[in-house]
Amino acid sequence: MNKNREQRRKEQIAVKTKNESFRFQVRWNRDKRAPEIADDDVLMNVEINAICEKDLSEGLLALAGVLDGVHKELGYEHEVGKCTLNGSVVAYILGITSVKPADAQSEISPLADAGKINVPLQVDVYYDNECRNKVVDWVKERYKDMTARLGQPALKLRNVVVVFKRVMKS
Repeated sequence: MNKNREQRRKEQIAVKTKNESFRFQVRWNRDKRAPEIADDDVLMNVEINAICEKDLSEGLLALAGVLDGVHKELGYEHEVGKCTLNGSVVAYILGITSVKPADAQSEISPLADAGKINVPLQVDVYYDNECRNKVVDWVKERYKDMTARLGQPALKLRNVVVVFKRVMKS
C-alpha cells in the first residue's frame, strides 16, 4: 500500500512540475512576443488551466517548435487567419497563430473551456499550395508520427493532431 501511495505522489509531482514549466514558458514567451498582455490576464490564465487540465501542454509546445522550425529552416509562414486556434491567447503567445486574440474573427477562444476541448485536439494549419508539400516533407524528416487524416498529412503529437492543409491562392 505504501508503494502505491509513493508512486501516486511521484506522478502528481511530475504533473505539477510539467504544468508549472508550461506556465513559465507561456509567460516567458509573452514577455518576448506580447508584452501588452498582462501577467494576470484572465483569458490567458483560463486557457493555461484548461490546457494543463487536458494535458495538451507538451503537444502545443511541440507544435510551436514545428512551426518555428519550418519558418527558420524553410522560410515559410502558415497562412494568417487560417489556424483553428485563432482567438487563443496562449496560441498567439507561443507563435502557433499570428492573429492577435483581440483581432480574431471569433470572440470565443478555442482553448478557454476545458469541457469543450476534445482530446486529441485537432489543429488545422494552412500553407500555400506552392509550399505545403515541402513543409510536410520537412516535418516527415524530423518527426516519426506522420499519418494521414481524411487524405491530409497529419502529425501526431501528445494529445494534439496537426493537420497540414493547403490554401489555393488566386
